[in-house]
Amino acid sequence: MFQWLLRGVLLIVVVVVIAIFVVMSSIDSAAKIAIEKGGTRALDVSTTLDDIRVGMLVGAVNMKQLEIGNPAGFETPHFFQLRDGNVSVTPRSLLGDLIELPELTLIGIDMHLEKRQGKANYTVILNNLKQFQSVSGKPTPADDARRAGPRRRGRAAAGGQVRAVRVTRGAAARRPNQVNSTLSVSYTPLR
Repeated sequence: MFQWLLRGVLLIVVVVVIAIFVVMSSIDSAAKIAIEKGGTRALDVSTTLDDIRVGMLVGAVNMKQLEIGNPAGFETPHFFQLRDGNVSVTPRSLLGDLIELPELTLIGIDMHLEKRQGKANYTVILNNLKQFQSVSGKPTPADDARRAGPRRRGRAAAGGQVRAVRVTRGAAARRPNQVNSTLSVSYTPLR
């Protein structure tokens, strides 16, 4: 009898370990699908991501080649592109009022701001986001519930950087006004 009980407990432990392994190994592909489909639906433009690594145990995410397409009718190859992005969070801080971000790094931002026929690509994308607001423009009960809940503020507890930023204003076919810059940001913890 004791031997059967021991085998049953061992079997349960093995199944739990396998389940945890499956979840941990599939979180990256699930996150990639969620970002691509959610971004495409919310912005109504193609949203692609080459790779994402989610470190659930350490509270870190790394993204490679995030691209937000341009709305139809605009000439530039994309609206926004991020070559590499990293963010880490102190997991314990998720339970408190202040969320600590020890690292926030954005490298290789390429953004094209274009205006055609009186419409700007960023205005079209922002208007696409409005489909998620209530029809009346008034807050929905879900919005009220979110506002009534505990307010959370984020803080960066260590450092971050934004590097290799290029913003292009104008169509690619014409002579664009380009702004190329590197911005390094050091964050001071809020006490």
